[in-house]
Amino acid sequence: YGRTDAAADAFIALSASGQSREIYDVMREASGAPRLAVCRGSGNPLADLTGAVLATDSGADNGASSTGYTGTLLALGMLIGRLAGNSFDWARLPAAAAAVLSGATQAAGQAARLLQGRTSIDIVGAGVGFANAGEAAMLIREAVRVPASGWDTLNYLHGPMESQDAATGLICIGDGREVKIAQDVAAFGCHSVLVTRRVDVAAADRLVVISIPALGNDMADAILEIIAIQLIVGDMQDAAGLADITFRYRQTDTKLKPWSPTEV
Repeated sequence: YGRTDAAADAFIALSASGQSREIYDVMREASGAPRLAVCRGSGNPLADLTGAVLATDSGADNGASSTGYTGTLLALGMLIGRLAGNSFDWARLPAAAAAVLSGATQAAGQAARLLQGRTSIDIVGAGVGFANAGEAAMLIREAVRVPASGWDTLNYLHGPMESQDAATGLICIGDGREVKIAQDVAAFGCHSVLVTRRVDVAAADRLVVISIPALGNDMADAILEIIAIQLIVGDMQDAAGLADITFRYRQTDTKLKPWSPTEV
């Protein structure tokens, strides 16, 4: 706050609802720079303020945002591709997403049952996978009401994983060091899940492996990762009897419009 104009030459503002107060305030400070809002729709205060909006049209969502996040990944991926001259064919994504929805359902159910009753759950990923780790942690906190934290893969090696034991859970996202983390922690007794594009990693005692397609584009691959995690969280949410989630803690100062227990 107060230094936004010097922070960058242009700004992309992310808010699914377009009502997030902090994002709006920062974009108001950056009035002298080009600004683009990425929102669920175009009729909202943030879009009006920036004067340019990329509307994801991601449809209905609830307090535990899933479609809003996934739509934001897609919008950013397509935008970055245009800016960088990337030639990725986004028409490949729907079939790959459908393959995850149909092919990962059974493994996601196994993962949800494995993680049921955990006192806390860590989620680990690198690059865009780190963003997905943070989103997964938020989904688990909001939709399942279980403490969860997102971690960068390499940071996780420097101490945070020491608290993992038979009472806790782990979700690793990735194809590199994440694989061995999931295997090691499962062998130690922690209930673990691996979401990966690798096909050479076998499930084991206390380890569920969910294999997803590889599209070769970071943002497209991230969408497939988060879909797999959404399947897990959806099953966990149903098992906890929280399918129609509403927020318990009322916040009156985070949105520009009156507070809603279900809208993000």
